[in-house]
Amino acid sequence: MQALQMRQGLQLGLLLLASQLFQVGLNNIPPVTLGVLGLIIYLYLYPAAPPMQVCMSVQEVYWHGDWRRLILSPLHHIDDWHLYFNLTSFLWKGVHLEQRLGSDWFLYVLSVFSLLTGLVYLGLQAGLTKLTDDPSYSQQGSVGFSGVLFALKILSNHYHPGGVTYVMGFPIAKHYASCVELVLIHLIIPGTSLIGHLAGILVGLLYTIGPLMSIMKICAVGFSMQRRHRRQGSQLGLLLLASQLFQVGLDNIPPVTLGVLGLNVYLYLFPAAPLMQACVSVQKAYWHGDWRRLFLSPLHHVDDWHLYFNLTSFLWKGVHLERRLGGAWFLYVLSVFSLLTGLVYLGLEAGLTELTDDPSYSVQCAVGFSGVLFALKILSNHYHPGGVTYVMGFPVANRYASWVELVLIHLTNPGTSLIGHLAGILVGLLYTAGPLKSIMKTCAGFLSPNFFGVSLFLILTGLVSGPSRYSQPNYSYSGYSGHTRSGYSTDGDYTGGRADYTGGMTEQEQYDTALRNSMNDTGGFSPGDAAPPPYGFDLSDEEVRRRRLLRFDR
Repeated sequence: MQALQMRQGLQLGLLLLASQLFQVGLNNIPPVTLGVLGLIIYLYLYPAAPPMQVCMSVQEVYWHGDWRRLILSPLHHIDDWHLYFNLTSFLWKGVHLEQRLGSDWFLYVLSVFSLLTGLVYLGLQAGLTKLTDDPSYSQQGSVGFSGVLFALKILSNHYHPGGVTYVMGFPIAKHYASCVELVLIHLIIPGTSLIGHLAGILVGLLYTIGPLMSIMKICAVGFSMQRRHRRQGSQLGLLLLASQLFQVGLDNIPPVTLGVLGLNVYLYLFPAAPLMQACVSVQKAYWHGDWRRLFLSPLHHVDDWHLYFNLTSFLWKGVHLERRLGGAWFLYVLSVFSLLTGLVYLGLEAGLTELTDDPSYSVQCAVGFSGVLFALKILSNHYHPGGVTYVMGFPVANRYASWVELVLIHLTNPGTSLIGHLAGILVGLLYTAGPLKSIMKTCAGFLSPNFFGVSLFLILTGLVSGPSRYSQPNYSYSGYSGHTRSGYSTDGDYTGGRADYTGGMTEQEQYDTALRNSMNDTGGFSPGDAAPPPYGFDLSDEEVRRRRLLRFDR
């Protein structure tokens, strides 16, 4: 970890790093190692925050409560040389260790090492502050991946005991090499963080001769982190999603949107059921009576790219729509849309089976959140009529954009569920041009104040009940709403040009305004609104019903 001193210079280190990677050959680098290298380079080019806002110290993390720095700090670097030396070191360690441990466990080790190195670093800083009565230790900020690299060096030497390594041309026994490097690096480059490197060594020792490995294995079993064939790969989509979230800023994402994002990511890492037991089809849901799939299906994803494209699309829609509708109503809309999209999908598949006399339609199984995203896209375009959105570089009127995307996504990604996306569009139209909104308002007027919290609780408890015994021979996924792997953006929520309804603002200005409004949100009440009654305030049944209807009349 290099002490925080910004240095200007050419990006020669970045060019040398690129040369190093191509010399090794990208195909020869294991997936997790390659993914981490890509993520760190991406965050060097497009930082999630300025260095002073990602560096880690007792003052910023513990005193000011900015725990986000524990995650951001090891992924950011000061300059191109800092990046070059750390990532070339990680390249060789990652190649050997990932091949020995396997991709899943290596990713697990990296995650734990990154977090623990930061925590141990904070503990050492706090201890030195107490021992020396010098508060400057608690104010020193560090950033960079080298603390984790020292932990990986201990691990690598543990798996290759004996022998020697050369430090500045001198042979050193491997079990002393890390300590010798710790001192030499600090003497040669005084700006480095001696405490950060020492923290990495201690974490490595906790794993190799301490209880950390055993604790991680117990936790892995407890959280069902068995190796799954469908999880093999670089998980680059998951890393890019994390980068996207930190660039937006977790504090700028409204609570319901953030919660749904977190739930989808959690169920990708720890599925409530295997994909074959979570996907929805007429055969499994209707014929076999496994209606639980209506809740499971939209919350599970096939792979990291399926998750990435769906959740980045949902992120922008959620920020905008939750700000407009309010958290409670947006949660209500999401719940109804998720359920209805599944029901309409089943109806369409059953209808096609009857019309074509082809039972394969009733067997097709779909999974993913993009049907709901198409419904939300219809809703977003309803609130912003007029204007255009760009699909593969061509301007398309907002009201036609969803239909164009429906066809293009199916053509460019044949594995996606055309019927699932169509179901989402129909549900969105039921809300914007049909009776669904009025029905939901009427139901909201008769429901208890705790309805949304109770509904969410029931859904979540339903997710963790026993899995279905039925197996599914074939399934499709709902695809990527708003984005495709070919790289084009098809979101219609924010147009790049100017339109009357935007007040003359560009796409970026609209988004910045939405973020500022989200940060200043006071819970959905403007200064002119009557303040909500305190908990337990005695109101008549008619008055309670009237206030609910006013709250959701948006």
